[in-house]
Amino acid sequence: MTQRSPGPQPGLDARLVADRIAGRAMADDRVWGSYTLDLTLEGLLALSEATGDPRYADHALSIIARRGWDGQHLPAPGTPPFTHLVFDAWRVARWEGFEARYVRDSEQYRREIPRGPDGAVLHPRRDGGQAMLIDSLQEYAARMARAAWLSGDMSFARECVEQFEVHRRVLRDGRTGLYHQGRGWLDDPEALSPGAWSRGQGWLIRGMVESLRYLPPGSPEHARLRAMLVELADALLAVQAAEGLWHALPARPPDRSPPESSGSAMIAAALARAVHEGLLPNEPYGQAALRAAKALRSYVTADGVVLNACPGPGPLVSEQGYLDVKGFPPDGDHGPGAVLQAVAAEILLSGPS
Repeated sequence: MTQRSPGPQPGLDARLVADRIAGRAMADDRVWGSYTLDLTLEGLLALSEATGDPRYADHALSIIARRGWDGQHLPAPGTPPFTHLVFDAWRVARWEGFEARYVRDSEQYRREIPRGPDGAVLHPRRDGGQAMLIDSLQEYAARMARAAWLSGDMSFARECVEQFEVHRRVLRDGRTGLYHQGRGWLDDPEALSPGAWSRGQGWLIRGMVESLRYLPPGSPEHARLRAMLVELADALLAVQAAEGLWHALPARPPDRSPPESSGSAMIAAALARAVHEGLLPNEPYGQAALRAAKALRSYVTADGVVLNACPGPGPLVSEQGYLDVKGFPPDGDHGPGAVLQAVAAEILLSGPS
């Protein structure tokens, strides 16, 4: 059964839910962890931006300082995968020398990243092979957009948008408008991963929005990517459940997979950010984001545990584990960072409610 807290209670507003998750997250003093720890630190930075409360950013920056990150000591691009933490931290800390180092590292990343025959950037498989993966695409493409913004070099902007375009050609399902998780994960290197996954769509739309924040408005690159954003947002709104969340397998009938918190949170955060940045209108996109964010409050317990965040890696090779299941174990490690970012985006868009 899908595990939930008792539901929204009188006076349970966005800030209270955020404080519950943030309090639990800030009790975790780990310096290193997987990318899900970095996703949580991103969520704390986003919450600090939305609320003006420095406590959240102070904790995240203290962990980052203990890693030794600064303008001249940065993690290699894509390490850990998927996240944007180092750039988000710089936006707050403004490390001296960061801009030039970030652009140099991005140029090397662009030059050395593995690519398929069609030019699509690839992600490593555990067996030593390489495959397309939308989770990885969004981190790479957003980095290219930011490098363009920092340097003025529009070749980075073109690379960003061209990657979204080649992934769209290969992975987008023409019937639903949603994206397969990847290509090359099955025995047949040309076979697509089955179906669509909530968190995969969340990674993808997040990458589109984050890229558009840094591409020059009025440029052809901005226009091309914004069209893809609208297309994906419309496809997602078409499968948003009445409750407000997205199901783990959003292309399947709603009774075939449960509502899922982490992917729903990432989609909601991206939609709300897009509205805040003027990339999408409030109706219907902002309203859809707010419905999801408010629904997520009943998936957070009184002690800040996020419920029904599914485990990875998603349906790379099979929908088994996501199809015809009742729910997912509580306290999944993808939940806190994703829901923090959704609640932060809700506050940024509309204020506590």
